[in-house]
Amino acid sequence: MNLTIEGTTAPGTTSGACEVRNNSVAGGADGIQIEMQGSATATIAVRQCFFDDNKSQPVQAAANDSSTIDIRIEDSVVRRTSQGNEGFVLSNGSNGDLVAHVLRNNIAGIGGAAIFVGQTPGNATTSSSLTAVIQGNVIDHPATATNSAILAWFTSTVGQVAPANVLIDGNTVAERSTGGVSRGIFVDTPDANTTPGFTATVTNNSVSVHDSVAGVNGIAAQARRGTGCFDIRNNAVTYPNGTPGGVLGLRLRQAAPEPGSPGVANLEQGASAGTAATVLAANNPASSTEVLGTVTVVGNNSCSPPPS
Repeated sequence: MNLTIEGTTAPGTTSGACEVRNNSVAGGADGIQIEMQGSATATIAVRQCFFDDNKSQPVQAAANDSSTIDIRIEDSVVRRTSQGNEGFVLSNGSNGDLVAHVLRNNIAGIGGAAIFVGQTPGNATTSSSLTAVIQGNVIDHPATATNSAILAWFTSTVGQVAPANVLIDGNTVAERSTGGVSRGIFVDTPDANTTPGFTATVTNNSVSVHDSVAGVNGIAAQARRGTGCFDIRNNAVTYPNGTPGGVLGLRLRQAAPEPGSPGVANLEQGASAGTAATVLAANNPASSTEVLGTVTVVGNNSCSPPPS
């Protein structure tokens, strides 16, 4: 990797314009890696940087143990000329706290997640905290993509409720993947027997899905485990080359993958009222929409206010 920041007790800060590129094909990894442990505190600003050909990710940040990371990644460019697996990967685990702002970046050619925020799989306690703003980014996700472009994945230590609050707003995503699994924006709770408690505000995003054969939902949000409160408004999902049969642009889903432990999904009513299907459609008139499972409509301001 090109730059590593590790902390155990002392605060750390880095900022400024930069160029991070071309790490080793054989042994390269992240362009910038930040890992905090113990009770370390780090404030990180990555601004106006150019990233290209970092073998793993251009930036990875993890708040582990009882550490705290406050990171801003702004006005930067990510490209993949010949190598690069993912984009910005930001996480917290155990009792760690993460505050992330990923703003106005331009990302193209990355086949994995271009932007990921979430907890360490199966490892985040009630004492942890995840707060993230993903806003104003432009992402061109290639035909070879094997994951979704923007991912917010929530999890927890088994038996604990790990809190998270994420705003995904005003992003523009071209999803060109032909693999049939890649969404422009995907909010999920993937880990068995976990109980995250989260608010996801998904607003004002524009997603174009370019595969007319194997394309999937442009935006999908779901609570398969734990409890999710959703505010989903003013999103537009389009299919410039035609819509794959039976696919609808924006999906909200509640499910029960483990017996006796269904996820809970609540949806703020926004400017509408009625069933969840009615509310989702009315608040996202530029998209086709669908609701699966049992989604409860709640009053406005029932979810946590979105972070800023």
